[in-house]
Amino acid sequence: MTPVFELMIALLLYWYLLSGLTMQALEWVASSLQWRSKDLYGGIRKILGSEGLTFYFYRHPLIQGLHVGGEENRRMPSYIPASQFSSAIINILHSADHELFFLSYNLQWLSAKVSVIKDKRRRSAASSDLDRILALCSLDEPIGEKPNEAFTNLVAATAERNLQNLAETFPELGDDISTALTNINLQRDKSLEQLKSLQPVVAAGDGGDLDLVEGMMVIGTISPKLKTLFGSLMPASVPAGGGRGPSLTDHLKSELEKWYNASMDRLSGHYKRKTQWVAFLIGICGALLFNFDSLEFAGNAWKNAALRQVLQTIAESRITGSTGSPLDLSPESILNDLSEFPIGWKFDTAPLAGGECHWIPPANQPIGIKMGRICLMPGTYSTAANGWSWLSAKLAGFLLTAFACAQGASYWFDILKRFINVRFSGRKPLEFG
Repeated sequence: MTPVFELMIALLLYWYLLSGLTMQALEWVASSLQWRSKDLYGGIRKILGSEGLTFYFYRHPLIQGLHVGGEENRRMPSYIPASQFSSAIINILHSADHELFFLSYNLQWLSAKVSVIKDKRRRSAASSDLDRILALCSLDEPIGEKPNEAFTNLVAATAERNLQNLAETFPELGDDISTALTNINLQRDKSLEQLKSLQPVVAAGDGGDLDLVEGMMVIGTISPKLKTLFGSLMPASVPAGGGRGPSLTDHLKSELEKWYNASMDRLSGHYKRKTQWVAFLIGICGALLFNFDSLEFAGNAWKNAALRQVLQTIAESRITGSTGSPLDLSPESILNDLSEFPIGWKFDTAPLAGGECHWIPPANQPIGIKMGRICLMPGTYSTAANGWSWLSAKLAGFLLTAFACAQGASYWFDILKRFINVRFSGRKPLEFG
């Protein structure tokens, strides 16, 4: 194998391992800052077009089941399947009664405002009272009865009276409860105006589909963006419940899933670009701290045939052995392999002899850290003509390392695998002795 080929394998292994370390650091940062769940929440909010509606969506039982952690440290989901997204939206549309839906919607918004109560015991009591009012708004109509407006009005009036009592018990929530009651009345009046002009769109008067259409109009009073979307997803004609073809519910569920998947694809692209920039910054920091200089490493590997052979053996074990996977990159295994590399900062000391040394020195002046009468210089500086040329080469090597780290371990693994496969595809050299 030619030295150039061996050098390429060594460099690819170097970048593959450093990318693995970068992935570990990036995963820790993303998990600590909850990037995935926060980006998903932002994507859902953009889809639904309303902060309140997004909060309501995340409180749906189908989505609540995807949350992780206990009550004190509960985290939003980092992934929501398209089927659960569409099922939750369809369920919300079917249950979007113009009286009780707005109460439930604003009650869940109010639950996020309870944090203004400083005393933990009173805050817990307020949350419990809000949950009881929310449970009241979730009551179904009497079994076997047709939709009963009197029953709905009774539940709504009781819930509003309990809210007013809650404002008296917890004055800290008074303004928020007043705002919620005002919003309920405005949203209810607006939806009633729209529902008056509703014309049945289901051929045979399918009750389930009619509830769905009413739900679209009710939700549209909160999010005009969703109202426009639902209008674009509606089919030209829908068969009755007993007819051939999918019902309006099935059609809308299918279209919602397609739309959601397309939106998540765009969100994934945004997340990938963000993580690449962060990986680049992590690569720069790692290069500065531990002297991960790709140009310096390439120079050392080019001069040392024994080093290239050792690194080639490590690369072959990574590709052909039991650890030959781009995801099998535990920090321990990476550091164990990197121990064979000539990396890390090494410093030499030299007397100043009346001169000076600086990190950014003038031409032909030594580079280093002044410590009394000693200049602490990087071990590789002696090969440089002056400080600026050494700094320029060092910066180029660090930038090359950071760029390589931003590509990801899988990228370098695939290229390294091709080089190793080329190595094994050739004829083995003859052995003598």
